[in-house]
Amino acid sequence: MAASIRNLVLIEELLEDEEEEDSETTDLPLPLLASLVTMTRAGGVKNETDFFENVLNLPPNLFRYHCRLSKYTFQLLVNELSLGLSQNYGHGGFTDIPIDMQAMVFLWYISNQTSMRHIAWDFGLAKSTVHEIVHAVASELVKISHKFIQ
Repeated sequence: MAASIRNLVLIEELLEDEEEEDSETTDLPLPLLASLVTMTRAGGVKNETDFFENVLNLPPNLFRYHCRLSKYTFQLLVNELSLGLSQNYGHGGFTDIPIDMQAMVFLWYISNQTSMRHIAWDFGLAKSTVHEIVHAVASELVKISHKFIQ
């Protein structure tokens, strides 16, 4: 929020400077240029790999606490899901979402009392993509459940 206010103040200062110098062209002030370069969509959506990588790098006890699975079981789940799950969520020029990230999004949704909106923010995804991932992974788990539930 503070960064957004700072950006607005810098833009306002730039506009005031341009009004004073009617016909002269001015270069962008360095702080404004730096803030515009670092701005991302939706006012600062984090890089999706930051949160995902941080969760994957948690110590085993914390990983199990947050995901309700051990890292070994998570890897087995990813291997099973990779046989039938698509990575093609790259509509509109966005990159494909790896199977392990899809599995983590699904696990985070079912193992924590977190909204899809919050998960979308954490993983750097759209809310609709999180919904689609949760639905796809759940459907795939139903398809392969006969292998594990007898």
